[in-house]
Amino acid sequence: MSVLRALVVLATLLSASARGTPSHAPPRAVQTPPRAVQVPLRSGDPAAPRQTDAKPASGAEVARAAEDERAKRAWATLSATEKRDAIDYFALEAGKLDTLQASLVRFVLQAQDRDFGLWPAAGPVPAFSSKEHTPENDIPRHELGADSAAVRDFRKTVFKRVPERRLRSSWTYDYATRELRRTGNWKDPDALFANALAGFPPQYDLVEALVERELDDGSEQKALAAFGHAYTDRNGGVYTGITLYDAWTSHAEIEMPDVDSLGIVHTVLGDWKTWKAPVAAGQQEALYQRIGDVYTDAHRHRSLRCAIARCYACGSAVLRDQYDLHVDTFHALWDEAHSTPAELRDMLPKPADWADFLDASFKRLQADDALSKRAADRRLTLDRNAGTVRSLMLRVLDEFGAFARLEHPAAATQGKTPR
Repeated sequence: MSVLRALVVLATLLSASARGTPSHAPPRAVQTPPRAVQVPLRSGDPAAPRQTDAKPASGAEVARAAEDERAKRAWATLSATEKRDAIDYFALEAGKLDTLQASLVRFVLQAQDRDFGLWPAAGPVPAFSSKEHTPENDIPRHELGADSAAVRDFRKTVFKRVPERRLRSSWTYDYATRELRRTGNWKDPDALFANALAGFPPQYDLVEALVERELDDGSEQKALAAFGHAYTDRNGGVYTGITLYDAWTSHAEIEMPDVDSLGIVHTVLGDWKTWKAPVAAGQQEALYQRIGDVYTDAHRHRSLRCAIARCYACGSAVLRDQYDLHVDTFHALWDEAHSTPAELRDMLPKPADWADFLDASFKRLQADDALSKRAADRRLTLDRNAGTVRSLMLRVLDEFGAFARLEHPAAATQGKTPR
């Protein structure tokens, strides 16, 4: 048992010299989404990576926050039945939108290989078995519970660097099974309303998960399945809702019990002989270095695909893992791949080439004015499309009489049904 600082999370995103432009498959002849329309660049919308230093809220941001708050209060005046009717009407109207975002969403949904209602709900995260991996030091695993003080405190530590998203997603892509999992109620009117107010149309969260699935070639499936196991402590406590991947990506100091360390070595490397529990102090450094190598490759693979998927149909996407400076780089990649996930998948690097790929992609964006323009146009277009979705939701609220109830609560006892 020991305390281990999670190794090698993300190196600098601008490193090494370029090795050339990645090649990619020829464009498809059918079902290719359109590119973004040409939108003039405005002051404050540079094509290069943007600074993310905290800035005071602008007047427009303050006004939007006030409008959001009023919309939320209006939404709360609707009954459960009215909310369902409002969302059904919003979804119908959103399906008629002629925007880049809408076309991208439709493109992915049309290419699904199964009914999305058949994807299973996310189940409990497994923990490595001490009987299997450390029989010499068998410490039974036991759930601590999501509401336990230990789990709550550790959750704050693990996820404190993860930026809060505007999207309330009911779906996730599971790299261990290479399938989607339901993490919430995708029919929940409150969640759909919150997403619409943030500029996300119905099923956007499903599309994002499907795109991430399409970008994954499965090459790191075994490693990501291992790091998808639950985080545990030296006493056998299982931290509900926190995986080894989460813990290692947190930059925090974490415990790595022998059962988890050897579980990774056994299942990923197939090495059952080099280390035995309890791992001697003189052997720990080599063990952790080996695990760190496995994690680094897995993290480079997963984090890059997650970030790129978030930029598929969202302009100024909220990215984690220090990719936030590369939003336009990823929009440029989508432009080069004709917004086709399968095409972009073939352009993505192996973990060993990850830094060079990012470096070359950024330098190509800087050197090619036309590409920079198209990337910025794509981002700006999708930002404007998000505004269209939000405006539609506000119009639906008005047509259902929700805003009238705020001004005349006694008189407006029933919402209006749009004709």
